[in-house]
Amino acid sequence: MLAAPLDNPALVIFDGSPAAAVAVGLLAQPERSVIWVQQSQQDPRHTCVMGCAAAMGDATGARVLTAAVVTTAGHTGGDPLAASVLLLEATRVAYIEGLSQVVQGVAMGDEGIAAIGDVVDRCGLVSGLAQIDIHSQAPDDDITSLAVIAPLVDLKLAQVAELFEDLALPRAAVGICDRAQAPGCGACAGCRRWTSALQVASERFDVAAVL
Repeated sequence: MLAAPLDNPALVIFDGSPAAAVAVGLLAQPERSVIWVQQSQQDPRHTCVMGCAAAMGDATGARVLTAAVVTTAGHTGGDPLAASVLLLEATRVAYIEGLSQVVQGVAMGDEGIAAIGDVVDRCGLVSGLAQIDIHSQAPDDDITSLAVIAPLVDLKLAQVAELFEDLALPRAAVGICDRAQAPGCGACAGCRRWTSALQVASERFDVAAVL
């Protein structure tokens, strides 16, 4: 397998992407874990992502937890500051839930080494900040460490599709349609990329079965 199982109960940041679904699928203790969805009711993808999260919850037994979008003045969801704020909020929720690990399900292999490095650096930075807060505010608490990890960060979409098939995850768990349609319009660029990746992964499994 291209990624190892995630042994510890965790909070998985879920956005309906293939990598987020695979991250949930890798949980060794899903019944003790949380699928965390941070979506705005005004976001056109809200209904689609919630449906994907529900499908993963039904398939794995993980609990779905929703949250309002945390915003920073003058910043939008696509910039680095917003990404850091998202991870910080995820660590706060994980701590409240008694979880010592936050999983960011992203796969940046197709984006290049710089994009991979940005995610790894941000996870490391937020992990360090979380540790400082834990030790300074609640030194006697049950949670003594909290890490943010991105176990799929260096994978490409085709590799994520292989994991998706290997884990036998439900197709309804992925919603990357550019038109925010569930389970997908089948015609947009996002749907075509994912369908193509799944087709290649399925062919690989068919060949392996014959051999």
